Amino acid sequence: MKLIVYWLAFAGLLGLLAGPALAGPDIDFGHVQRTAQLESMPLEVTTLGKRGVECRRWLATEITDAATDHRVERALTLLRCDALAADRAAVRYKYAQSPQVLQSIDVGP
Repeated sequence: MKLIVYWLAFAGLLGLLAGPALAGPDIDFGHVQRTAQLESMPLEVTTLGKRGVECRRWLATEITDAATDHRVERALTLLRCDALAADRAAVRYKYAQSPQVLQSIDVGP
């Protein structure tokens, strides 16, 4: 009896894990297209996009103790997350004549 329960639990877990892998064609692959678009952009634009992603990641980090707080604060300082909007505006101004670059800056990765 105990063995059957374990097998059923195992089969249920496999079903949960396999579900997303077996999903139909309605999966959104937009992030792949945006990443490919970003890679074809000038270095300033790709750096800006990657900085934005990293800033969002560090800003979403849960602060649980002083060490985590220090690590997050240091990462935000090194990435210059407080200047991200100004840097984005400067790059937008520099590439104002390139709609593809402007779209990449607006959409981001």
